[in-house]
Amino acid sequence: MPYRFARIAAIILGSVFLMGCADVSDINTPPVEFEYAEQFDQKRLLDQGTELPFRAYAKPEQGQGQRGPEIVGARCQMTSQEFKAAFSTPAKVTLPVIRGEPSVMTVACTANGKTTKRTQRPFKPQTVVVGDPVTAVVGTLIGAAVTAASDRWHYVYQQTELPFVMD
Repeated sequence: MPYRFARIAAIILGSVFLMGCADVSDINTPPVEFEYAEQFDQKRLLDQGTELPFRAYAKPEQGQGQRGPEIVGARCQMTSQEFKAAFSTPAKVTLPVIRGEPSVMTVACTANGKTTKRTQRPFKPQTVVVGDPVTAVVGTLIGAAVTAASDRWHYVYQQTELPFVMD
């Protein structure tokens, strides 16, 4: 019986994991290469995270959802004190995970004569515990302590796409 439960749990978890995978199969360009600043110690790079599609979208019409049609060929730049990259959309982007709090990242895209800039602050992902109230409280306290003690800074977390809506 325990074997059967473990097998079912593995199948469910595997399915959930695969549903969150980013689809970059329709992007035919090589992944974006980041240039690191000369003063940035690349030993701070912990891993490259997940490869995600970065897509630019037109501003939606009133009442038409959160984004309009995709813009192919928008020129974009990602810059921080630690790294920079320039590319055209759509693109495959893998944002680094860094030890020690990195600087704010600015993303600027230009399309149809307009430039839109956005900033993204780095953060430490938190552990979320679900269960009965006592387990949740204890788990949340332990998760908060682990998060505070970790030194893994991210720019994105559990996303399947990096959408950029132009103004």
